[in-house]
Amino acid sequence: VKCRVQTGVDATVRSCVATTWKNHGVGGFFTGSRATLLREMAGNAAWFTTFEVVSSRFGRDRVLWQNAASGAAAGVMYWSVLYPMDVVKTRIQTDASFAKHGVAAALRVVYAESGARGLYRGWTTTIVRAVPANAIIFSVYEAVNKYILHRRQPEPRPVREL
Repeated sequence: VKCRVQTGVDATVRSCVATTWKNHGVGGFFTGSRATLLREMAGNAAWFTTFEVVSSRFGRDRVLWQNAASGAAAGVMYWSVLYPMDVVKTRIQTDASFAKHGVAAALRVVYAESGARGLYRGWTTTIVRAVPANAIIFSVYEAVNKYILHRRQPEPRPVREL
């Protein structure tokens, strides 16, 4: 629904939901699920691996800017690896002729239409958003994790003997 309204295929959420339900039933709301799953698997593998590799270069006791830099790098890698799959997923979700294709066939069609540039159309805008977002996500995660794991436990009170 989000993709169809964003791309102008449907004017409103209400009309999109009604049209999808009428023409495809419940299954219509799951169009592109396979492409989404493939995108998420590859993207998350790249995301966490990049964060771990970059942050390990800074050592164990990282400071805020080091976690932010590691998170920013992870966000760039996440979108760089999965962006072609995101383009294909969106086309499958918004173009009825693509919905009939499998993921691999849809990828070939997009590539045949506009080459590698077509698979990365909009990437720059996504990266501009991803850098600060992922810097914040990982910085907050690491700060909370450090607080939880390292907070001091209260000293036990001495037992008084009678």
